[in-house]
Amino acid sequence: MLIYGQTKYLKFFQRDIVSAAGTPLSIKVQGSISIDVHGSTYNMDVVVADIDTDVILGLDFLKIHKCKIDMDTESIETLGKRCPLVSSGTLGCYRVIVSEVVKIPAMSEMMIPAEVTSEDILKEGMCLIEQAQRSYDMGRGIVAKCLVRGQQKFPVRILNPTQEEQILFPRTVIATASPVLSIHTVKVDEFTKPHEVPNYTVVL
Repeated sequence: MLIYGQTKYLKFFQRDIVSAAGTPLSIKVQGSISIDVHGSTYNMDVVVADIDTDVILGLDFLKIHKCKIDMDTESIETLGKRCPLVSSGTLGCYRVIVSEVVKIPAMSEMMIPAEVTSEDILKEGMCLIEQAQRSYDMGRGIVAKCLVRGQQKFPVRILNPTQEEQILFPRTVIATASPVLSIHTVKVDEFTKPHEVPNYTVVL
């Protein structure tokens, strides 16, 4: 299981990177972070790109840490330690649905009541709320990413970027809730003033 670690610094990234399909990627910034892989901490340099995947461990990481991928057991071995590549049990994501009929005015955002039907979420400490891809593809608004406590009912923020009013009906799936195993405090860059957002992170 991959867990985000501390961001040590962020700075501009000047080089061009293309995807596997040959399409240029929109690179925002670069930085140095530490990540936790199944109990082991690794430091690595990363770039922040406009892609759907949260984290991609490239061949450089796999070579440096002598990683071995076993497709039969669906696991990866790093420096002698084995880590499963897939979730098991209730660890995964829960479907977040709309609790009641909601009318979202055109070009506006609002807080709406949402819930998770599975009682298993009550076992979780914190959960990360993220947009459900199918909901986005069907034009059901844009859900803000946020952290919530492990409970069945909670508010979510949703944006209607269209020119028409959107109506969401009860039990409409709009997002997913994924258990958060660890939360790390981010150290503020010594060059960043308190309460000041660096210009190069405004577009993130």
